[in-house]
Amino acid sequence: MFSKNIKLYLLILLVALAAIFGSYYFLRKGSNPSLIQSIRVISPTSGDVVKSGTVQTIQWVSENVPTSNKIAVTIRRIPPPPLQEEGQEFDPIIFTNLPNTGSKEWTVSDMYPEGTYILGITSYVSVPVTNPITAESGEFSIQKNEAVGLECNDSPKYFAVEKSLSDSVGSNILIEYKTNPEQNFPCVYSVTSTDFELKNVLAEYFLAFTDNFLVLDSGTAPEPRGLIVYDLRSRKNVFTDSYAKPVIVKGDTLTYFSKTDNKPTLENCPNLNEYKGNGLGAVIMSKVVVDLSSFSKKELGVFDCRATQ
Repeated sequence: MFSKNIKLYLLILLVALAAIFGSYYFLRKGSNPSLIQSIRVISPTSGDVVKSGTVQTIQWVSENVPTSNKIAVTIRRIPPPPLQEEGQEFDPIIFTNLPNTGSKEWTVSDMYPEGTYILGITSYVSVPVTNPITAESGEFSIQKNEAVGLECNDSPKYFAVEKSLSDSVGSNILIEYKTNPEQNFPCVYSVTSTDFELKNVLAEYFLAFTDNFLVLDSGTAPEPRGLIVYDLRSRKNVFTDSYAKPVIVKGDTLTYFSKTDNKPTLENCPNLNEYKGNGLGAVIMSKVVVDLSSFSKKELGVFDCRATQ
């Protein structure tokens, strides 16, 4: 038989063991992984290369995060190259207050310098943010998109690359010459010795190709606007006029409305008082056809009164 002291010792030991095992069970149950809140970024991934101006899909997976939580997306650039010591060259906040849907389309702004970046995803209940749930993407690269600001036009003989000027109106225009009608050129503004380049002077824009001529729109005001024609064989400016749309091209002929010297009256411009009441002027336009091979201009007997500023 056990002595009273031994019985008391065993009782204390059993109570202690029960407490230890009970705590262990409680901790195991209380630390159920299914209750841990987390976010994981799926896209972009490490090594991805994205181009400015393109649309990318940011994707993430959240576990045990309340559906009512909001999502914020931020971006930061990491070295190399060395970063500026003060200030920030771009806005680090991409999105705030997004629903937790797991994805969001992102148009990559051209304000981001080329380099290596990381996206941050943050889930939060409300603002001010407390106890956020955060995750980061892998390192990815942003590169400038050479096609941004470019528009390309094709004809059987020529290929035009138009580059809009972000710091002014108008565009530079590059003409490439085909050796056969099926020849394809990439939409890239890269000048070679055989190309014909037109630098912006009077806010020019590509308007049309004819068989042998390049037709440009010129100016910053509403119609009527400037019409400029280059002979692509001699590479010379051969014709100018004022015009209003529509412009119809057939072979080496152009049909459009051209400004006349006719004075607007209520007879030839029924809306004249309305235009004047709105602080506008008016001009009488004549529909014409121009044969660019001879530069003859013929009126077609159709007139129209257009408002002007």
